[in-house]
Amino acid sequence: DANYWSAPVSAGPMMISSWTPGSDTMVQVQNPNYWAPAKVKQITYAAIPDAATRKLALQSGQVDYVFDLAYQGVQDLDKNTIKWWAHALPGTYQLTTNMAKTGSPLQNVKNRQAISAAIDRSRVAKIAFFGTVLPSCSQTFIKGNPYHQCVLPNQGKQDLVLAKKLLAEAGNPSGFSFNMTVWARPSWAESAQIMAQDLAKVGIIANITVKQDTVAIADLNSGNYEMQFSGNNAPTPYLQLANWFGIG
Repeated sequence: DANYWSAPVSAGPMMISSWTPGSDTMVQVQNPNYWAPAKVKQITYAAIPDAATRKLALQSGQVDYVFDLAYQGVQDLDKNTIKWWAHALPGTYQLTTNMAKTGSPLQNVKNRQAISAAIDRSRVAKIAFFGTVLPSCSQTFIKGNPYHQCVLPNQGKQDLVLAKKLLAEAGNPSGFSFNMTVWARPSWAESAQIMAQDLAKVGIIANITVKQDTVAIADLNSGNYEMQFSGNNAPTPYLQLANWFGIG
């Protein structure tokens, strides 16, 4: 409905008071029809895409709360006035391949498997995310969950010998190049750089472009990408799989 945002509906504790679609600020107030009135009477949301600017806004008191900041960016915050914590998301970081991209070397399954084998997931987790995430070899469940089932060779550990073998089988013994888009979120660009370093060890060149979330999501939906590094944050396997295997 084109007029929806002139009188949006809410079933939660807060409701939109004012927002112009496309603008960077939104005001929410208590929903008088909610069964338990919220203690917070009004929230003003402000979109601040740049992490450094978000941090400055928090330090200066311009905003009261931010989501999110890079782990290395919070180390020098005044602990007496600002509280921060690492929050684990119920999802998985992954490389998403555009299977409809004609002429891409990523259409060859052996090349995709070579990329997977060449990446040191533990290094990405330790360096880019400072140990706040775990290396995974399963789409939906982390190690320790009773439903976890590893689907990668060698428990998902880096295997450069296997990567080179797969490249040779794919007809690319010297490697190949491809374009990787990464979302502009804390630690994501660093993750892509670490993966690019790993891939270069077997001759695979990843050309990395960092894009804002809205642009990257639009590219994802339109098919304007070859590979993306992003995250799938969904609380249930069904929603995770619906995100991965949706139309397009």
